[in-house]
Amino acid sequence: MDNGPIAHIDLVLVDEKGNAIYDEIPSSEIDTISPLVQEGGIISRFRVSRAKSLYRPVDAPYMIELTCYTKISPAKNMAETFPRYVYKLTPFTELPKYASENRHFLDVLGIISEVFDMTLLQLPNQSTTTINRNIILKDLSNVEVKLTLWGQRAAEFTIDEIYNEEEGKPIVLLVVGNLMKSFAGEEYLSENTACHWYFNPTIPEDEEFYNRRTKMLKKRARKRISEEHLTHCFT
Repeated sequence: MDNGPIAHIDLVLVDEKGNAIYDEIPSSEIDTISPLVQEGGIISRFRVSRAKSLYRPVDAPYMIELTCYTKISPAKNMAETFPRYVYKLTPFTELPKYASENRHFLDVLGIISEVFDMTLLQLPNQSTTTINRNIILKDLSNVEVKLTLWGQRAAEFTIDEIYNEEEGKPIVLLVVGNLMKSFAGEEYLSENTACHWYFNPTIPEDEEFYNRRTKMLKKRARKRISEEHLTHCFT
């Protein structure tokens, strides 16, 4: 809960070959271990157990639990072959079938089509209002999906430092840790505490998005120039 005590802290660990596993710091060890955790760190002396049945951030049969015996140290000269991102993309066309499923979190990649202003919304099961923000993403086939951010996440999201209106370059967004929801007949992606986003990530899929989007923009620009030239000739 946003305003309640921390139940546990979740991590995703990855090895040099790209194998990922879910990691959890229990509430009893948060004060001791969490200050030592940092991206790129090395963890040793931990407990391995079966993965939980719901809300899995990675598709793996096992998970890691950190204990009072766990050691965490910064990595020295970490190989560049370690993946920077851990994700398993779900195509936009397949998202609706996960609307009532909570077994796995969903990861998506798309071009930001529109970012809405924050609004106040009162949900049926809450007595107070909460902030939300909607973002429209498009895939390479122009299929759209709505991503809804809530509370602090809605306030944190901004493209002001990334988007240059004069250049008009597309922003590719990788969003991991989402759930598909259905409300009032509308299906949408909803972020939660497991959600994290990356702007223009350096991944193979991002390259394809950027290249195809850039070709589309150049094609439109050439068409616009031709139309302007034709108008000038007639004038």
